[in-house]
Amino acid sequence: MSYEAERAIAKAATPGPWFAKANDLIGGWCVGTCDEPPSECADFGSSNVADFVGEEVARYIAIFNPEFCLGLLDKLERYETVKQRARILLAALHNEVGLMLGTQYAADALNTALIPTEANDGQE
Repeated sequence: MSYEAERAIAKAATPGPWFAKANDLIGGWCVGTCDEPPSECADFGSSNVADFVGEEVARYIAIFNPEFCLGLLDKLERYETVKQRARILLAALHNEVGLMLGTQYAADALNTALIPTEANDGQE
């Protein structure tokens, strides 16, 4: 899925912040836009984002509100830009020092250490 599609989904979701709370109307846990039990939130025009979930799931969903997701997407896009620039700089390094004895080994080691490949993408 593209970043644009993910952004569209986040922007279409119920705005945050979201709160995980025990649902005093139907039992279980829910995620809503009001930080009070559901029975006290009706007057605020709030809505539940998720119902009938366990506490851990409710807390997890509440963290990933639209603002949080959009922030993560911004960071991912910045990372991709930096990663691409680093690959361009390393290619220039290879071209500049490629004729010097031993530099190919150093450049390969630098490339492996600093720029994750698609296969390992930063994983050790």
